[in-house]
Amino acid sequence: MPNTLPNLSLTQGQLLWALEHGQKPEKLLKDQVRYLRQLGIPKNSANQVPGSGNRVRYDFHDLVELGLGVTALQRRFKPKDISAVLVDGREDMRRAIELAWREMSDEQISADWIKSRGTIVPLRMEDFYLRLHDRRSEAWGKVDVVLPGNMNPELEVFTPIEIFEDGEVKVLFPLQTLMLPWVAWALEAPPIRTGPK
Repeated sequence: MPNTLPNLSLTQGQLLWALEHGQKPEKLLKDQVRYLRQLGIPKNSANQVPGSGNRVRYDFHDLVELGLGVTALQRRFKPKDISAVLVDGREDMRRAIELAWREMSDEQISADWIKSRGTIVPLRMEDFYLRLHDRRSEAWGKVDVVLPGNMNPELEVFTPIEIFEDGEVKVLFPLQTLMLPWVAWALEAPPIRTGPK
């Protein structure tokens, strides 16, 4: 299992490139990231001063946090719910991210599906799933780490959702499956020019 977290120091262009799985970022992703930055996601975005001339660098936590924020937007979570989990609950979320990373083997980052850009769908039931609680939940703003042994046995393989007896539906985020491609692409991010010299 990895003993250390990936040592990343990404520019915003490299960060976007990694989130877009090694491709030039689409306008939609740029807009989503710009919106999340207004919410304070990732943490480093809160330290940026427009026009200061200081380049902000993004680390492993920033990459995964921003990736989770974009994924939550794509799954139609409301901005207040995303902010409650990723900003207000940042320390808990970062601990969960570290735990999930350290539980993987070194070989997992080189699996065939990771750089397939979605052409190979992984069957990874052994994952750390995140259950995010929205405003309709009594645990609003909290995140639960759901280990494989604690999952609903009727969980759909390709659509990780839980349906409870009272009819409540929870979308689960397969944390390791999501972050492996982001990190794999980030480790290979090329220098990206910011504009004409």
